[in-house]
Amino acid sequence: MIKIYTVASCSSCKKAKEWLEKHQLAYQEINLVTNHIGREDLLEILSLTEGGTVDIISKRSQAYERLNIDFESIKLNDLRK
Repeated sequence: MIKIYTVASCSSCKKAKEWLEKHQLAYQEINLVTNHIGREDLLEILSLTEGGTVDIISKRSQAYERLNIDFESIKLNDLRK
């Protein structure tokens, strides 16, 4: 089954869910606000990317701006806190 990690206010998340439903693909939605992402899940997600955190973190989001973190130098264990 496809896992999709979402945030309610994310328009890209809504579009992705609509696309999956349109193509009748079953998915498991995991809300990033209400659910904890474990280390194993984070490692799995990162293993599916080409660019690491750059591919999974939206630099346009307000949350990203509030964090003021240099994702190029952060350690994996610190990333999931």
